[in-house]
Amino acid sequence: EPYSTSKCPSQLPPDLDERLRRDHPEAATFWDSTPPSYRKMRAFWIGETKRPETRERRFNELVEACAAGKRLA
Repeated sequence: EPYSTSKCPSQLPPDLDERLRRDHPEAATFWDSTPPSYRKMRAFWIGETKRPETRERRFNELVEACAAGKRLA
């Protein structure tokens, strides 16, 4: 199953999920309202990074979009 997405995380990494809920409650509310498939795709997009600065940049992009009530394309 080289292309299977079943092993992809369905949630943000715990440290980022905690930050999202603590520091950005309005973004967390929008994040929770998005479809599970979107959350899984974005959690993988953030979690699969190799460099911490890339992970942080992607997390910030996600927070900004969620705070504005938008999904990343």
